[in-house]
Amino acid sequence: MKILIVFLLVLILSNHSISQPVWNFQNSGTTSNLNRIISSGQMLYICGDNGTILRSSNSGLIWENMNSNTTSDLYSIELAYNGTGYAVGSNGTIIRTADGGNNWTSMTSNTTNSLKDIKIMYGLGRAIAVGENGTFLKLENNVWTISQIGTLNLNSISFNDIFPNRMTAVGGNGIILKTTDSGLNWNRINSNTSDNLNYVSTNWFSVGNTFIIGDNGTAILISGNVVNTINLGTLNNLYHFTTYDRSSILCGANGTIIANGRPIVTNINTKLNSVIQLGIDNCFVTGNDGLILYTNSLNVSPNGKLLNSNNINTWFQNNGLFNHNPSGYSGLEWPKGEGKYAAYTSGTVIGAIVNGDTLVTVCKYGSEYLPGYTDNNGVPHGNGNADYKLYKITFNQNDSDRITWPNILLGNSDQGAPVYFDSLTMILKPIDYGNQTMFYSYTDSYPESHNQYSGGTAPLKADIKQINWSFNQPEELKNIIYQEYRIINRSNNVWTNAHLNLYSDHDLGDASDDKGGVDTNYSLTYIYNATNEDGVYGFAPPAIGFVVIRSPLVNTGNMNDTVFYCEGKRKKFKIGYKEIDLGSTIIVREDFQEPANYIANYNAIRGLNN
Repeated sequence: MKILIVFLLVLILSNHSISQPVWNFQNSGTTSNLNRIISSGQMLYICGDNGTILRSSNSGLIWENMNSNTTSDLYSIELAYNGTGYAVGSNGTIIRTADGGNNWTSMTSNTTNSLKDIKIMYGLGRAIAVGENGTFLKLENNVWTISQIGTLNLNSISFNDIFPNRMTAVGGNGIILKTTDSGLNWNRINSNTSDNLNYVSTNWFSVGNTFIIGDNGTAILISGNVVNTINLGTLNNLYHFTTYDRSSILCGANGTIIANGRPIVTNINTKLNSVIQLGIDNCFVTGNDGLILYTNSLNVSPNGKLLNSNNINTWFQNNGLFNHNPSGYSGLEWPKGEGKYAAYTSGTVIGAIVNGDTLVTVCKYGSEYLPGYTDNNGVPHGNGNADYKLYKITFNQNDSDRITWPNILLGNSDQGAPVYFDSLTMILKPIDYGNQTMFYSYTDSYPESHNQYSGGTAPLKADIKQINWSFNQPEELKNIIYQEYRIINRSNNVWTNAHLNLYSDHDLGDASDDKGGVDTNYSLTYIYNATNEDGVYGFAPPAIGFVVIRSPLVNTGNMNDTVFYCEGKRKKFKIGYKEIDLGSTIIVREDFQEPANYIANYNAIRGLNN
């Protein structure tokens, strides 16, 4: 039997100290600068000055100091799954291991230039490295060949996972070099900066996106042929970054760490050289003077909870993300308990023209919202405050969240969670919209959160109060979740040409055969299977969709137009108003480029081509 899983949405528009992870110092057993940390299999490896190579098999609890057979400073290290690895460093040093780091031997590089970065091209028996004075090295058949690509120092190199002959190298004076023929020919890309560029990845969340960081907080995103400068909210030099699933961590000078667009407090001023994330909460950072930092609470804020009173089991987070497991996996399970998933992540994109500027806030794989609210002066508050969590209550249960339901009329946090007056008990109570009900407040007013996804526009100063609920009966409602968004303009400026679109990356079982469609008569956007059989769901697979059942109101002045709505538990109406119709739906296939900057995002939510 084919079942349609539908989200029914209510959209309402009106005008109107960050929580930090706990960092632990790990004993490195050295005072040498530690320059790069990596993981390979179940092992962690670190390379550093004075020939330092450290290895840990127990998540950093104990670090072994391995004999590298060199005293040269080592700047970069890579190990393949089979235990073969390389480290490169000062004066052209290259060392090799064939047994997971137990033993290291030197290799001939044919250069005395310091080598700053190395990458193993997995499955191809090849490696590449770059260094000072334009040095470019390739390893084939266990022999390094050298060439010069210019005279500027090169600090980092990366290759395309699908097309490994496509590489990007970055370095001094803002140099970006690209090749499509494994380094035979290089073209310089205009970076629009003279700052040193320190690290590059050509697989930034998706193959083909190139992300680069450098001195003075420089960050550059290249999508296709479009080069965008991103404001990360810091002027400190940035040296390294890592991605895990859909999250990103950057590190740099003066103890700088930026996680998913928000600054992370470390309370140190040490230069941080390298970072790695092993899970949604687990992160290691290395730096000068033998520093190793570890946290298992990286994403302490925001928080998420499951809505699962009926056949759907899905995650919601108080930064606006939903259908996404905070651990980095698909978040909407249907049917509940069967381990089959219909959606990977969902969120919203809001855009408007404000004083002539295009402002966009994006919530897709990560979010530019943070828990909290915006005061009358446009200043955000509440992120990291335990009151601004996700509240979830269950009908006929005296949950802890029911006792602390965030409404000032109940003596709790002043967030405006819905309440009603119970005439039998003569007291105010939280409203149960369904068998389970969620409420939370979040805002885009924190400027530091606006960088990675929208392209760094200023905040709209939008506060959102969101309610989600579901029913476990009757049968017709067991495959439905309701969501209501109350979006409040907390700025002193008018939003013109404002648009809100829902974004969703649906992986309907086996995602390779998903198709999409729109039914404008029902304001329904849906994803379905291309055939009547799916690799995960089997025969007669389900479909999933969004239906808009209540949209913002517009004043028509026509007395024949009447809109009915609920406020609390009371039915009300407005004469001379009507609801806005479904405006646009954009369906992006995997072989197309998703919107990569604020203009492209704004165009997309208006139904225009990027």
